Amino acid sequence: MLFNKERAVLARAKKLPVVYDEDSPEMTDEMERAFTAVRQEKPYRHWPTAK
Repeated sequence: MLFNKERAVLARAKKLPVVYDEDSPEMTDEMERAFTAVRQEKPYRHWPTAK
């Protein structure tokens, strides 16, 4: 459950631009195809649960 302050932070964060850097580069077409292929091969069955 989120508090109102957390909801406000998330709402503001949604409006921020994505910033890429050397640790998180923008996906190339090749990277995107590889990512898509893995997700098709092993799709999410459910969201992970916290323990």
